[in-house]
Amino acid sequence: MGGQDRREDVPKRYRAWRWVFVYVFSVILYVPWMPFLINQMSHPALPPVTRQLNMAQMASIYSAMMVGLPEKNIPALVSLILMCIVAGIAVLLAKFHFRSSLTGRSLSMLSLLYALFGFPVMSMALYSSVKELIMHGSGFFSIRYCSLLCMFFYAALAATFALGIAYRGNRKSVPIRSETTSAEGTMTELHVRIISAVTYAITLAVLTAGVASLWSLGNFNYDSSSVPASRQLSSQVTCSREHPVVAVNEYAYIEAAYYYRDCRYYRFYDSGNVSERGGYAPLRGSGAQLRNVNDLTGAEGFTLLTNRKTMYGGISSDQFIRDSIIMEHDNVAVKYHLRH
Repeated sequence: MGGQDRREDVPKRYRAWRWVFVYVFSVILYVPWMPFLINQMSHPALPPVTRQLNMAQMASIYSAMMVGLPEKNIPALVSLILMCIVAGIAVLLAKFHFRSSLTGRSLSMLSLLYALFGFPVMSMALYSSVKELIMHGSGFFSIRYCSLLCMFFYAALAATFALGIAYRGNRKSVPIRSETTSAEGTMTELHVRIISAVTYAITLAVLTAGVASLWSLGNFNYDSSSVPASRQLSSQVTCSREHPVVAVNEYAYIEAAYYYRDCRYYRFYDSGNVSERGGYAPLRGSGAQLRNVNDLTGAEGFTLLTNRKTMYGGISSDQFIRDSIIMEHDNVAVKYHLRH
């Protein structure tokens, strides 16, 4: 009892703000690392993110979390089902709000879950919109930025369905309940529970189908709407001293490095110097770098690993001639042979 009394003696205002000191202390600890953060952010290895967070991207966020694919990659029937789920959730939230059927604690919990998902998305939309105005149409968004929000999205859905299935109308608002009022309240409760159960079942089925779709599709790239196929391509490519494999750039080199880990003649092309900042810094000064394909002495040919967008990557040679092209999804292998 003494401990509880001492806790009650602590001012409520202090108990509400004490966590602020933890955050301030965390920021102070991170201050010495700020120059490194600014340096890395001002010298990124990857191309800048310029995608706008518009209505299409909003729809893609929802469809990606439900079925694992952006909105432009799903059929019309799936789109209709996803819209029905939104309609069902909207009806449930409206019932909760207008009939004041939730306790204060339940309402706070549900509002928090939706806020933990919705507020960051709105913040990203605001930042992207401001950047779009300043940078003349260049936004700042990638759907992978929402990966940390998935847990709150699913938790909000689960809480909505659970509260709907356990729904009981606000019976305290009517002091004297007639038989008609009682019957109407019972029917309303039944309708809400049916909507909750049906919407929950559909949502669970859609999420299961989404997991199965991703399982069969593989590692889907949301930014390029493509499926990396380095593994499939590597099974059709030979890597040896007489026929080395050359990645068109550092990104392609790192992406496929696992599948050529046993080949000493796996190289990447870059006519300049690899940046000492960013994700490609470990490749600076690497013996795997190839500045000119004519330096492939003793080779009878080589295979260029690239993609549909980059293709030949500006590589030209007076010693090698393009022979054939192998394509797997967006991944491309271009075979060259020695000019005779």
